[in-house]
Amino acid sequence: MDFTRILPEECLCLIISLTSPADACRSAMVCPALRSAADSDAVWEKFLPCDYKSIILESSSSAKLVSMGKKELYFSLFSHHILIQNGTMSFQLEKGSGKKCYMLGARALSIIWGDTPFYWTWTSQPHSRFSEVAELKLVWWLEVKGRIETRFLSLLLSWYLKLVKVKARRVNPCCWAQEQYY
Repeated sequence: MDFTRILPEECLCLIISLTSPADACRSAMVCPALRSAADSDAVWEKFLPCDYKSIILESSSSAKLVSMGKKELYFSLFSHHILIQNGTMSFQLEKGSGKKCYMLGARALSIIWGDTPFYWTWTSQPHSRFSEVAELKLVWWLEVKGRIETRFLSLLLSWYLKLVKVKARRVNPCCWAQEQYY
């Protein structure tokens, strides 16, 4: 018995939306009826964060993002970051889980001696997602403070913090050479 002929598409959409994005993609390959349900906006909207509309409206590319179908939007946010908060923060869906991932740019941070050219240089780097990065010249200690609004955090989830930095290799005891940007 072919259940795709018995169940209305709305039921198929609901069933598929209770799985995962990977399962929805697999379901789409089974038969045309499941493909139609699995590719529907109703399914893919369930995989997007509940506040996705307010997040993308903060982006400079919001007009393009709003016009996308939900599946296309999910995969766009999955594979590309968007800049929000006037370009000082980025948002992306985490590749493994689809969970929200925020990154604060250097200008959104409070960096000790950050406004002193003797210790830090503000520059642009072609591989950075942000328009400016802080380049350390000389420092005796490192103190960085960042702040994120609680409205960005999801309840009942673990959060972690990591500092994305430039790898450097030592050339001689008093000089450092730039090697790779993250």
